[in-house]
Amino acid sequence: MAPVRAVEPAGPHPGEFRWAQPEGSRVSGLAAGRWLAAACIVVGLLGGVAPGRAAVAAPAPSALDAVEELALADPARAAERFSALLADPAVDALRARTGLALAKERAGDVAGARAERDRMFALGTPVARAAAGLVDAHIEMQRGSAAVALQALAAAQATMPAQAPNWLRQRLAFARANAYGAAGRASDAVQQHLLSIELADDAGVDWRRALMRQVLGFAYVDLGQLGTARALLDQALQLAEAAASPVVLAMTLGADSHLRAEMGDRDGARRATERALALAEQAGARQVQAVMLGNLADDHLRAGDPAKAVAYSERAIATGREYALRDAIVLGLANRGLARIALGQVARGKQDLQASLALDIERGDVASMVLTLREAGAALERAGDLAGAWDALARARPLTEQVVRTEQQAALLELQERFDRKQRERELATLDQAAQLQREGLRSQSLRARLWALAAAAAALTLGLVGWLAASVRRGNRALREVNAELQRRSEHDPLTGLANRRRLQTAMQVSGEPARLDAGVFIVDVDHFKQINDRIGHSAGDAVLIEVAERLRQAVRAGDLVVRWGGEEFVVVAQGLALPDVEHLAQRLLDGIAGSPMVIDDGAVQVTVSVGYARFPLAAGPRIDWEKAIGLVDAALYLAKADGRNRGLGVLGVQAADAEELGRLAAALASARTHGQVTLKVLQGPQVTG
Repeated sequence: MAPVRAVEPAGPHPGEFRWAQPEGSRVSGLAAGRWLAAACIVVGLLGGVAPGRAAVAAPAPSALDAVEELALADPARAAERFSALLADPAVDALRARTGLALAKERAGDVAGARAERDRMFALGTPVARAAAGLVDAHIEMQRGSAAVALQALAAAQATMPAQAPNWLRQRLAFARANAYGAAGRASDAVQQHLLSIELADDAGVDWRRALMRQVLGFAYVDLGQLGTARALLDQALQLAEAAASPVVLAMTLGADSHLRAEMGDRDGARRATERALALAEQAGARQVQAVMLGNLADDHLRAGDPAKAVAYSERAIATGREYALRDAIVLGLANRGLARIALGQVARGKQDLQASLALDIERGDVASMVLTLREAGAALERAGDLAGAWDALARARPLTEQVVRTEQQAALLELQERFDRKQRERELATLDQAAQLQREGLRSQSLRARLWALAAAAAALTLGLVGWLAASVRRGNRALREVNAELQRRSEHDPLTGLANRRRLQTAMQVSGEPARLDAGVFIVDVDHFKQINDRIGHSAGDAVLIEVAERLRQAVRAGDLVVRWGGEEFVVVAQGLALPDVEHLAQRLLDGIAGSPMVIDDGAVQVTVSVGYARFPLAAGPRIDWEKAIGLVDAALYLAKADGRNRGLGVLGVQAADAEELGRLAAALASARTHGQVTLKVLQGPQVTG
């Protein structure tokens, strides 16, 4: 598990204990393990994955394998090793740089990870760009943005060639599994986890094979599938022992301890945790140490020894603070608070619990808050503080309902998406069948026409019939063209908004998007805080907002301009032949047209603003570029506009770049380029709004 960087929480306030509420906080997802609620469907498949693979002779681990294993325990030291390996011409440089970027991200050096990602992307090869997308996804997952991570992974998957190396395909599959899980897409997560296990088996590195099984095994424990978890964790333990990997063995023993506790084997669970702690200390795996310390604190708390629980909790908190491990701090504070309440130190225990909740509120982890509040209520009731217990449980109740609603919405949306997708497939299949019938009819008519033409040579009386057949052929051709046009229209338009989609934009830009011919204003429009709109008024109303945004975009542009739903809440506008002042005026019209007046949705008013990135191509100062690079530059401007506060436009007027490659590097670090005066930008402010 990758460490979570966090700011140290403010100390609890003395005096009366008050449970904090998550005002406006983001719901991060489901409780740990719950995303695999449908994983039982693959029990039979998992049973056949490992044994057959285990007999395959594993190749000798490479230097990169060893450093990647080190990154699990000590990412900072692993980053140094990766940097040294980059100087070795015999080493796969892209894999080493990917490992370096991920190690820096795990060590808390996000800026360094982004810099390595930029170097990878600048290589320009499909494999390098896919690897850069993997790094982007890891950074977004660490920020809690599973949806953005999935977008990055989808782009990486689309970029990656079929013959990409195993290491990249395996890491992408594992990252997609985690992102799908965080997004509540259980079946997709399971498929990617199974693919990740299969690819790890193909590579034959035992510690990685063990790690992939450990992840699923732990999840099965939370699902109550204890038999399946036992079989899977036994495989993981065997592989970790064979690999002589202390850190992976420690992580697997942690999952084994969790399983034993669920099966009622408290002594066995404690022994497994103590061994895991010793191995983690041996490997220098600080995060695993912190987790094991927290588990031991919890174990002693349940066993009725709160004094030892306090001691282990304080070690977990100290380790978490030293290495900025937020999960360890949250768990340690909660366990110490519960243990202090059990020791009669009720006021100090409440302060610890308040500090733990403050961190959960900061990251929007509602499921963790519910668990802490429930355990606090039970502990306070046992301590005789009935008012505090009632307050804690009362605070937990609406949060529980919030988690349930989130799960229900995710499930309903997934079902609706499947229904809509099948409906569109049926409609396209019907049109395709009609086209096929028309083609068969035309072939038949063509044959008849030839036969009658032969007859016409013998008898002039058949000329009228031949004319009729020719008219039939023309009618058939016209019908075929209409069916094909409808198929084309449906394949190039978004079914929700009726706007053009990505495919339509690609078709339109195939000619005009060549560097020498790109003559247009390009705009990317993103709805601000759209997730909050969905959370506040519901996804069906969110769809109505997107439809209204699309209509207002149509009204703001000229009749011949192309308006595209780029994906989610993002839209692209391409306006051919506009001069730079007109491009700026159109960008302002887009801002004002969306936010100028509230939208009436379900008899209620919804205030919506957007952020806009834009540029006029060819740039007044800068090289000529193709449309894909133009989109990339405008997207970078959009990202910067959102970072600067949203409800604004940011235009790229010029770039100090000698060629398209240098421009791509500047676009990837546009904020830095602005600081160093390498780009000329213009800011447009959206209308002042309230609410």
